[in-house]
Amino acid sequence: SVSLWARIGPFGRSRFNRYRLRYRTWSAKAGLVDDELVPRIDEKAGEASVSRAQWISMAIEAYIHRHGEQETIDAVNLRSEAVNLREEAVNLRTALEERGRKIAVKDGELSKLRDELTVKSSELDDLIVATDDPRIAECVASFSGS
Repeated sequence: SVSLWARIGPFGRSRFNRYRLRYRTWSAKAGLVDDELVPRIDEKAGEASVSRAQWISMAIEAYIHRHGEQETIDAVNLRSEAVNLREEAVNLRTALEERGRKIAVKDGELSKLRDELTVKSSELDDLIVATDDPRIAECVASFSGS
C-alpha cells in the first residue's frame, strides 16, 4: 500500500503542513475545547446527571448571567436540580397522559360489558316470562334477593 506522504507528493506535503498550521492557529483562536477538558466536563455533567451538551449550555448561560463573575456552587446545584425537575415533570406528564388513555380504553370496554349485561338480563326476563315454570321463577327470586 502507498503511504499518505507518497500520495501527497513533495509539494503536497508542504501544502498539507501549511493547512495543518492554519487549522491549529484557527482552532486556538476559535476557543475550541482542549482535549484535556473533555473528561472533566463529562465528570461534572455526570455529577449533575445531565448530558455533556446540557452541562455546556448551563455553563455558558451561567457565564452570561454573571458577566464573567464566579457563580456560587449552590446556584450551580440549584440550576442543575431545576433541569432535573423539569425532565422529571415531563416524564410524569407523559406517564399521566398514557394512564389517561388506558383508562379511556377500559371505560369503553366497561360500557360495552354493561350494555351486554342489560341485554342478557332482559333476555333472561323474557325467557322466564315465556316459561311459566314456578321453579325457575323461584330460583331467580332467590338470586335476586326478592
